[in-house]
Amino acid sequence: MHARSKLLIGIVTAVLTMSAAVAAQTWPTKPLRLLVPFPPGGVTDAFARIVSTKLGAALGQPVVIDNRPGGSTIIATREVVQATPDGYTLLVGVTQLAINPAMQGDLPYDALKQLEPIVQLGDVTGFVAVHNSHPAKTLKDLIQMGSKAEVLVAIPGIASPYHVVLELLNQKARTKFVIVGYKGSGDSIKEVVGGHVPVTVDGVVSLVPYLKAGKLRGLAVLGRERSPDLPDIPTTAELGMPDVVISAFVGLMAPAGTPRAIINRVNKEVNVILKQPETAAQARNFGLGLVGGSVADFKATLEKTTKIYADVIKAAGIKPVKN
Repeated sequence: MHARSKLLIGIVTAVLTMSAAVAAQTWPTKPLRLLVPFPPGGVTDAFARIVSTKLGAALGQPVVIDNRPGGSTIIATREVVQATPDGYTLLVGVTQLAINPAMQGDLPYDALKQLEPIVQLGDVTGFVAVHNSHPAKTLKDLIQMGSKAEVLVAIPGIASPYHVVLELLNQKARTKFVIVGYKGSGDSIKEVVGGHVPVTVDGVVSLVPYLKAGKLRGLAVLGRERSPDLPDIPTTAELGMPDVVISAFVGLMAPAGTPRAIINRVNKEVNVILKQPETAAQARNFGLGLVGGSVADFKATLEKTTKIYADVIKAAGIKPVKN
């Protein structure tokens, strides 16, 4: 009976493996659904629509955007984790996936185990900026002020990458920046432009119009490369703080167990899309630096970023939020 059971298990395993291989060869035979964890109209949603249109054309089936905002991206992520891993349900995964394990006390999933990274689409650059009347002319000036007294800093959301990078700056530079979270960039930037809060940290798309108009002054780019939109603003790496960066990624993910052939097919097609000059121009309008690369590359980024944020959040003494 033992030998017969082992034989039966072997046969079932072989059949399932063969079925998955056949399904991957014929995939896709119907439209795909791409869940975006934000409402329509934002940068992530807009770029996801560009990629989904191009990916649908490459696959021969539409890739339909399904916006599922809320819960610090938990709502959309949970739905994808619970979806059948057949390649027809994908997720736009963002940095919140790496932040949530340390910031949310009762996540209904383990992103590192229950999601399969496919490809990183890009990353987002952020700026440290002050009101144009602020006495700080450089990031060094601001750090000196922040090391002597509390300085309010407006950000577009608690538990965002901007929150974590400020906590990291406080730890590295021993500053006393007090983080003030708002419901979005519109609210936080309005407070700084109006002179109510002296400093802000936000993304390139949100801040560039105000920086170019002279309403705000940029002190540093929170990245390893200068922004082509404002090339005179130095990076934190140039200023001797290579670790104080915003690791804000955007990528495609699938439920764990999705056939490898499907994962590789999507990775291949998206890498072709990201190399198109038109895609690069569109990404720049959204403040995204295109990345691409292998499945392993994106997996390594997700794992590394999750650890970095966990360490920063723990050192800052931030307690997980109960949902």
